[in-house]
This record gives sequence, structure tokens and C-alpha cells, in this order.
Amino acid sequence: MQFKSVKTNFSQHFSTGLLTLIVIAVLAAFISLLPQTAAAIYEPEPGLVEVEFSFEPAAELGPEVEYEEVYLAAQFNDWNPTGTLMEDEEDDGVYRVTVYLEPGEYEYKFVLDGQDWITPEEADDYAPDGFGGQNAVIRVGEDAHLPDDPGERGDGEITVDMLNHNYQDHRYFNPLSEEEVSFRFQTRGQEVEEVLVKIVTAEDEELSRSLNSFLFQGPYEYYRRIVEVPDSEFSYYFEIRDGGERHFYGAEGETARYQDLDYFQIDLGAWDVFTTPDWVQDAVFYQIFPDRFAKGTSDNDPQVIEIYRDRENREEALIPEWHQGIRPSDDPVLQEEHLSDDDPSIHPQAGYYAFYGGDLFGVEEKIPYLKELGINTIYFNPIFKASAYHRYNTAGFELIDDALAYRGEQEKSREYFAELVEKLDDHGIRVILDGVFNHVGFEHWAFQDVVEKGEESEYLDWFNIHDFPVLHLYDQQQEELPPNYDGWWDFGHMPELNLDNPEVRDYIWEITEQWTDKGIAGWRLDVPTDVRASDPEFWRDWRKHVKSLDSEAYLSGEIWGDARDFLEGDEFDAVMNYRFRDAVNSFIGQGRSTADEFHHEMMRLLFDYPEQAVYTLQNLLGSHDTMRYMTMVDGDWDRFKLSKLLKFTYFGAPMIYYGDEIGLEGGDDPDNRRTMVWEERDYISPDEELRSYVQELITLRNEEAALRRGELTRVATGDQLVYGFLREHEEERLLVVINAGDEATITLDRAELAAADYEIIFNEIEVELDDTTGEMQLELPVLEGTVLRLE
Repeated sequence: MQFKSVKTNFSQHFSTGLLTLIVIAVLAAFISLLPQTAAAIYEPEPGLVEVEFSFEPAAELGPEVEYEEVYLAAQFNDWNPTGTLMEDEEDDGVYRVTVYLEPGEYEYKFVLDGQDWITPEEADDYAPDGFGGQNAVIRVGEDAHLPDDPGERGDGEITVDMLNHNYQDHRYFNPLSEEEVSFRFQTRGQEVEEVLVKIVTAEDEELSRSLNSFLFQGPYEYYRRIVEVPDSEFSYYFEIRDGGERHFYGAEGETARYQDLDYFQIDLGAWDVFTTPDWVQDAVFYQIFPDRFAKGTSDNDPQVIEIYRDRENREEALIPEWHQGIRPSDDPVLQEEHLSDDDPSIHPQAGYYAFYGGDLFGVEEKIPYLKELGINTIYFNPIFKASAYHRYNTAGFELIDDALAYRGEQEKSREYFAELVEKLDDHGIRVILDGVFNHVGFEHWAFQDVVEKGEESEYLDWFNIHDFPVLHLYDQQQEELPPNYDGWWDFGHMPELNLDNPEVRDYIWEITEQWTDKGIAGWRLDVPTDVRASDPEFWRDWRKHVKSLDSEAYLSGEIWGDARDFLEGDEFDAVMNYRFRDAVNSFIGQGRSTADEFHHEMMRLLFDYPEQAVYTLQNLLGSHDTMRYMTMVDGDWDRFKLSKLLKFTYFGAPMIYYGDEIGLEGGDDPDNRRTMVWEERDYISPDEELRSYVQELITLRNEEAALRRGELTRVATGDQLVYGFLREHEEERLLVVINAGDEATITLDRAELAAADYEIIFNEIEVELDDTTGEMQLELPVLEGTVLRLE
């Protein structure tokens, strides 16, 4: 196989300001630009394109810049700042690395010594990085959505060595239950006319089903269909047809003679079928950042922040008024002069350490609002006791932060949370929590015991201590010293847990059971690749424990790139779907890609992930780790709305980051965590029209099972900026059309749609039916979409 070579030579501008923002953002968020274990592909494989990246630091940044190593960080290595090392093998000052990538679009940056992030001046394109800067974009392959080196349908030629099916790989054979199986099959692109799966029962009865083409990837074409099997025990094979020729594919591969065929033998009763919680397909998530969502009382306002004044005391907290923003400052400790009454922006550095005093009482008060909006699941960012406003540095997983409930009363706070979960459940709203099991805070009781007692501490082996005495966080801050223990990304205020220690595991198992008993419906898991790197079996063992407590508990991991390895049925049910966010932003938000390219990216996702996971993915446009989506689209209300429409009609469970429904803006951390706007302020007010629009979308999804559970099939529109697709479930068939461009008229064949008539159920547009030609014509305004029920 010949591989195309894409050479990239980039000039580079070093932006110290941007790098500072990014480093501080990581410090504050603790989960932005996550280090992952996934790596670029360094060996050529069929369908991959050879790509060489090169960078000359001295020429671009100046000879005075000091560094030891140069890395490439990108979507294809999950933004790992030290995952892809570049080498100066020719000793000419140019660092190079060659990787092999699937055709498509990828964002990337260069990284010096794993910490200084650099965006090149010359690239195929650029995309917002979510922190106020830009990622470079490279496009690999001229038309990723079209086959490379295609065949010709109908000519009777079948390239047998490109036929493939592997029943041990969920990408090809995925049992959904003992009654349904998703079959996939690979051929050469655009070469065959039909692929059929033939299912043979124990009584030698044969069931034949034609598979549908759904993805071109490199030289290949992939076919897929979910089939209801007649019994849990069956055999199957494939028949491939083209131009009168037939080939068969069975357990031993391809054969031109049916007589030589060996069937695949399956007993689903003995199969470990991957199941995900059924309720999540109907979920509409609402993400709440507790300190910034709603404030019920000032009686529990935090009294100190995470910065130490000395070895014994932390700095006192100054709580801004809910409407106030925070101006730029060189002092990380918030002062009155830093507060702004006419600008909601939250700027570094003081903004990284500021509490606003949002609490669980505020959440309880807003239950009617959430109920009216239509959401049915809350994802809480951390609520466990901690010294930082984001609470990713917990002082104890077993403790609800008393600043969120009853100050100074831990047991009462814990019981109040349980009562709140029950009350939310009474209103049809489930709760999932943020599980941060990779690390704790410097103030965690076990780590404090090690700080105090040193080598005599009974919790010594809970952490990885390099030498003694343990450096106090105050000394690290004052003398700019690295911690002498393992901390997440080497941050001293987040000591990493030794997950190999059975006592640490027992602790996490116990707090998991504690909160399950309090009624939570699942977990969103923080930095899961770091946990796996520490203990490869942790998530498998923990999943068994969770599911033994509640088989319907939902487990979603924070993975920014390809999460296929985590979705094999033995770790997570789903992930936060940043791949969806990136594709929507490229297609609608930035207008950078086409409908073909968007669909290709989503079908790649559908190929990579089991359907059980696909329909329970947390589809998001923004989160506490990214720039607000309204800011990403430069305040373009129409692009924002259209992106929401696509999110609420696509497969996966939509998630709203608090405030998105009223058009809340915000740049890089911590500005993306502004306080929720509940009433009109002098300078800003909640966008009630937008909230009504989002509410209508939620109502539409809640009412239409096809949008939650239906199969998705693309509909050709003849326009590269108009994306159409069908959602079909049982007898229900919905047509969704998204126009990401100028005013457009599209014509559809009613016979192909099997539509005699229609009903517009969301966003009225002009539709004409021509009974003579059998056509349906849709008039689409600029950046508008619609949903039709086909009858």
C-alpha cells in the first residue's frame, strides 16, 4: 500500500501571555488539556496517511529561548504535552516527528519541555483552543469523507484482500442484547453493490439482511446494520455482491465457493454483553459548577482560600457580590479594588482563588427553574470538602463541603445533601457526581497525617513520597520549589494517590458505596487516563464494585480524544463527548467544515464506539474546562442556536453547561465560570428568548423517542452546508435538516424518504410537495434548521 506524504514546515510565534494563561488555567481547572496515555500511531497501517511535523525553535523563537525537549500535542494523542517527542536527528535545529493518521482534520500545538504551548503562524487553518488562544489545524487527505483509491460498483470485481470482519472486535460485531446484534463489514471503497449478513439458526433456517454503507475511511468502505436475531445461539456469514459476482466471508475469511465456507459460531448466552443504563438514553444533563450556579445563603460563605499565608494559616476569603466581576491583578489574593460592578468577567490571577458562595441551598431553590427547563439529570462538579472554589483538591471524599451546606456541621451537611438528592429525585431529576480518584488536596486528612508524622504515619503508603520532611505547600509557594512527592502534573496542592495500595482502594470503594447509598445515579470520572496509568486494572475493578451496588449507575469518563479503549464494556458506559463538540464547532460554530466532513467525523465515532455507549455519550458544546460556546462563536446567536438544535436531535444525551441556556459568555479559565445571571443587571440580563428556545428543544427531545433512541441515517441534500438526517424508532420517523450556510433551497425525493406527507414539529419553514415529480422542496433561511415528522 502506498501512503501519501503530507509535509508541514511551520514558522512559529511564541506568545508568553497566552502560555501564562494556559499554565494558570491548568493550575486552576486541574483537568484542562488532559495528559492521556493514548499516543500517535508510528507504524504505517492500511488507510493511514504519513504526516511529518517539523519545528525549528531557534529560528522561530530566537536563540535566547532555552529548552531541552520539543513535543507535539494534538487531538490524535489526546493533547498529551509529553506524549509525542520530536527529534533533531539531522542536528540542524529542526525537530521532526512522523505519525500516521486517518484522513480528517486535526488540531495541534508544539510544546517546549512539556509546559510551554506554541501555536504556529502558518497552518491549514485555526480553531479556538478554549483558553483565549488558537490551535493550529491540519487537514490530512484531500477528501476524508471519500474513499482513497476507490473501486467501481457493478464491474464484477471484488478486492478480496480488503474484505474484513472480526467478531472479537466490537467495531465489527457488537451484541446489544441476547436478541440484537450490530454487524459491521469492511470492503474496498465504492466497489461492491451489496453486503448481506446471513444468519443461520440451529434448525438451518436462514435469515438474510442487507447492510447499509455508513463510512469511508482511507481505501475502505464500512457497512452496518442492527439485526434482531432469532435465537441466542446462531451461526452467520456474509455474502458480498457486485455485478453478478458473489463472494462469501466466514470464520476462515473469504471464499468464492459457498461449499468452502465456515460459519461464525455464536452463543450470546455465554457472551459478556456490554450494557449501559437504559435511562441515560432519555437523559438531558445540566452541569452545575456549585460555587457559581446559585447562592441560597451567605451564612456558609468560605472563610479562607487555598493560598497559605504561613505554614499554619491560609489567606482569608473575600466574597464578591454575585453580580461583580474581577479585574486583572498581579495579586492572587482578591482585594476590594479588584472587584468590578459593571463587568462580569473574571480575570486572573485573583479570579483563580475567588469564592462567590454558591451552594446547595441555591440549587434547591432553583428546582422549579430546572424542572420548567425540562432537564432530568444534574452533573455536579466536585462538592466534597476542599480549599479551592473548584473543589478538585478535596480534603475528604466522604465529606460534603460545609461551605455548600451548613458551615461547621459536617454530618448535617452530609445528610442535607442526601435529602436534596431525594428531593430532586421526587421531581424526576437524577444526580451524578464528579469522581476525582487520581489525587486529593494538600489538606486531605491522610496527607496531613503524613506531613505531620513523616515516616511514622500510618498513611505513608497512600502517597508516593520522595524524601522527608514533606515540603509544606507554603514553602513550595514561597521558594518556588517542586513538591518532594508525586503531585498531579507536579502540583503540590494535589498529591497523587497510590492506587496500588489496597487501603486506598478500600477507601475509594467505601466512599463509592457511601454516596451510592445516598441515592446518586452515577459518576463523571476525572482524568481517567492518569488513573489507568497508575493502575491499569483500577477502572475495571471499580466498575464491578459500582455495578454490584447499582446496576443502573452511570459511569462517564473525561476523555477529550478517542475513548475507544475505555468503552469495551469493562470500564465506562460513556464519555464526555468532546469529539462531538469539536465537530459541531467546526461545521456550525466556525463554518470551517462541510456537511460531508461533519458526518464523516460522526460516523468515525459510531465506528469506534459501541452503540450502547454512543447513545449515552454526554454531548456537550462547552464545559467548565472550555471557553463558553457563545464566546467561541463570537456571540453569534444564530450559530449558537443552530448548534443547540443539532445537539438535541443527534444521538447521545445532550448536556447543558449552566448558563448556556441564557447565553452566558466567558473566555478562558476562570472566566468560563462566571456566576449565573438570574435577573437583569445594569450591564447584562438573561436572554429569555434563548432560554425559551432551549426549553422548546428539551421538550421536543423529551416528547420524541426517535430523537433519544432512534437510528440515524443521512439524507442527501445536494448542498455541502446543509446537513439532513433521519431519526427512526419503531413507527416514528423524523427528518432533521440543518442549514449552516446562506439561504438555501433543497429538493428531496419523497419516495426515497418513504414520505407521503409531513408535519413540521419544530421551527416552521416553507415546504412544498410536488405530487407529479414526487419531490419535497424545503426553503431554508440562513443558519436555520427544522424537524419534520414524516407520514
